[in-house]
Amino acid sequence: MLVFAIVVVIPVWRFCQRTECPGWMGILILIPFINQALLYFIAFTD
Repeated sequence: MLVFAIVVVIPVWRFCQRTECPGWMGILILIPFINQALLYFIAFTD
């Protein structure tokens, strides 16, 4: 599970930084239901 978390969190962390969101928001991808909200937030921000 740790390897899966690393494989998922690092790309999302970098993606958050590229969209000018704080990088720590990438950790939220591990929390159920919050990850859906995070993806919608990133998708619809300018």
